[in-house]
Amino acid sequence: MNSYSDHHFSIGEQHLKQGKPCQDHALSGSFENISFAIVSDGCSGGKHTDVGARFTTFSTALAIRNQWSTTGKICEENFPQEIDVKLNIIQRGTYHMLGLTREDMLATCLYACLAPDGGFIHVLGDGVIAWKSESGAVYMRRFDWAKNTPLYPIYGENNYIDFIKCHGGDLSAPALTSSSWMHTPESGYICTDNNTFTIAEGIKGFTELFSARRIKERGVRFLAVFSDGATQVNGKDWKDTVVELLAFKGVAGDFVKRRTISFLKGGAASAYKPVDDLSCAVIHIGSSDEQE
Repeated sequence: MNSYSDHHFSIGEQHLKQGKPCQDHALSGSFENISFAIVSDGCSGGKHTDVGARFTTFSTALAIRNQWSTTGKICEENFPQEIDVKLNIIQRGTYHMLGLTREDMLATCLYACLAPDGGFIHVLGDGVIAWKSESGAVYMRRFDWAKNTPLYPIYGENNYIDFIKCHGGDLSAPALTSSSWMHTPESGYICTDNNTFTIAEGIKGFTELFSARRIKERGVRFLAVFSDGATQVNGKDWKDTVVELLAFKGVAGDFVKRRTISFLKGGAASAYKPVDDLSCAVIHIGSSDEQE
């Protein structure tokens, strides 16, 4: 199947007013016949997490390449965990060389990969994942960690000991919640699932698999990842934000950048504004000359 990706990130009103840098980053690209889309959100309570977020997206892209060169397959349940291991090795082996500290590396990581045999979306932290079908239906899932303390991949440097302590030390304690919704032009929003995960489950990350068969049978056209900035737009329900950001008028070139900029311009005119930084990255399944 043909696929390609695009991304965009922008600073939120809060950081703009405070004179802080954008602590979100997004990255997308392709190699051989693989497409990937990555977002990372740096912790506001950290240090130079704007750098950490960028470090995370580029490290994830490298980890994806390394894992693909090793296995030559993507749509397997353990593939994301293998990428996570490689990501942690890359991060802990290099960030000190740049004079960075762990406090600089506190950043989430959500990413999607797609190959001819299928793909997946994987979540390490908080934010939103979504996929859109050719019928216009949008399926979205939001993830939130308790205590506003999401999982950051860098915590894997010491086997998540510090992260577990932040959440009380009990691996069986509930700490991660998810809410799933479907939106269609005909029926509006329907809640399809609500889940709570323990610390032990959350540390493994969450994976949504998309086999080539599932993509074909359900007519999946887009796989998307968003930072939690998508859930913090003043005057806007998070679900509306996701649906609007996936309402592409065309899919040629910088299709995500155009749509996001248009969304932000509409917000300036309609008095809704992203409070936090906002990043999104999307894989489109199909050819670039198609129109929505």
